[in-house]
Amino acid sequence: DYAMTAHRNALVGLDMEYTPGLNYYIRRNIRVYTRSVYPTFSISWKKGIPDLLGGETNYQFIRAAIRQDLDLGMSVRLNYSLTAGIFPGNKPTDFSEFHHFATQPLTVGAKDFSSTFQLMDYYKYSTNDRFLEGHFTYSTPYLFLKRLPLIRDRVWTEKLMVNYLYTPVLKNYTEIGYGIGNELYNIGVFGSFRNLNSDRFGVKVSLKIFSLFKGAE
Repeated sequence: DYAMTAHRNALVGLDMEYTPGLNYYIRRNIRVYTRSVYPTFSISWKKGIPDLLGGETNYQFIRAAIRQDLDLGMSVRLNYSLTAGIFPGNKPTDFSEFHHFATQPLTVGAKDFSSTFQLMDYYKYSTNDRFLEGHFTYSTPYLFLKRLPLIRDRVWTEKLMVNYLYTPVLKNYTEIGYGIGNELYNIGVFGSFRNLNSDRFGVKVSLKIFSLFKGAE
């Protein structure tokens, strides 16, 4: 419902990130970081400055986040992230300046299941107001299907995933999913809820192998 028009921006921004207990050692003149037992905290600020170098936008955006990838042993991992953002004061009016969320509404895609909304349409709930976003992924070699004799010997990992988003328009949106696969591909089933009411259901295929090729380029 939002139109994108030709315009010019002059932006200034600041990003800060801190991980307590993050150490490193030198190997062959290369700095190698060790894994910290604490989460990573980050905060960012962006400001559109009107009348500077032809800039036409005038808004601020503040975002704070916490994320962590925990190794629980025996190939069990817990990954979570929580992000909050707000446009205080003046709001951006051009849709390209809204905050957009990582989504994968297609049945087959290249994005990883983690930290991606699987049943949300592209850009439908992008916001120029405020939001709260959370992602939770629990990965283990043995959960449900891997206990079956036919597939127990395959190099697959099972995942339980919960994605959450709040915006003034969307209110409370939650996705719950289960996936199984490896570093090349994953198959998952997802259900979504809006304000605790059932919304959608879908089967998804993530071909992560294409993301690996893209990264190699």
